[in-house]
Amino acid sequence: CHAVPQGAGYPPEHASSEANVCASCHGHQSSIGSFSASCSSCHGYPPPAAAAGYAGVDETTSPHRRHAGGGTNYQYSCNECHKGNSHNTNTFQDVYLDRTGILAGASVTYTAATRTCANIACHGGTTAVWEKGACLGCHSIAQGNRAAVTGQFGGSSHHVQGELTDAKCYQCHWEANSDGTINGAYHGGAAASGSPVDLVIYGAATRPATFTAGATAVQYTADGSRGQIEKVTSHCLGCHSDQNNATDPFGDGKTPKQYAWDGTSVAARYAQTEKTTWGKYSTVTNAAQKRIAKSLSAHGNAAGNQRGWNTSTGVDGAITNTSGGTGVQCYDC
Repeated sequence: CHAVPQGAGYPPEHASSEANVCASCHGHQSSIGSFSASCSSCHGYPPPAAAAGYAGVDETTSPHRRHAGGGTNYQYSCNECHKGNSHNTNTFQDVYLDRTGILAGASVTYTAATRTCANIACHGGTTAVWEKGACLGCHSIAQGNRAAVTGQFGGSSHHVQGELTDAKCYQCHWEANSDGTINGAYHGGAAASGSPVDLVIYGAATRPATFTAGATAVQYTADGSRGQIEKVTSHCLGCHSDQNNATDPFGDGKTPKQYAWDGTSVAARYAQTEKTTWGKYSTVTNAAQKRIAKSLSAHGNAAGNQRGWNTSTGVDGAITNTSGGTGVQCYDC
């Protein structure tokens, strides 16, 4: 019926005169017009593991499904990355040929040799490697109910004072490997959305290599309960303890001791249980409030840190203790 273009840049199927070969891409019932080919008609949307033309690419580990799978995944169109492509002149690795109006932004780039996207606007301006799952590539933007983390590390008082990299996630998260790739044994991801975060409890000058719940790891769920908030404290004190006063977990020249106001670790403060009286006079009538006990560290002995107010006589008379037994946790401050 018509001439079929062949040669460099065209798929090998164009050399066939068999109608069934033509129909594998140019179907009469094509959703974009009779005999018109579309990305999904050949490659799938998202591409399955055995998609045509993907030799050497493992779609079982590819982020295509995360970007276009629908359901708990995103469902972006092929044009968000492949806009401007044509089999006449390009291959599937020619990405961002036309950046007009795409989510990744006008400044995004792609290096085919390393399969690396850089300056990705929809990823907070970060870099991501295709087929190599890494932390910041996803968590630089919000994932479901999980907040975007990259911006949180911009503060001058946050943990990582040097360059924030995927590899540094390993120091605090069991979900990360030491090279910054995803540790599938602990990372829930889209398949287990809302699963607990596996936080590291640091050892003496070293990040533990074996996961042991309650000893080297805590599984934290952000539900606001005191029990979960207490888990965060055990995670924090793993580093902020005397055993790690000289430890530099992030390689930025900063040690936990540098953030203690008096050279004493935070864990040491939590270990203090001593009390003293608020005032030293006990023989005068209105000295009741001066005789109540105060903890040397409310962190270590919150229940012993008495407080309250006499609603009948103000500062005079006996004061009912309202402190209760709720401890002060790292998360509270």
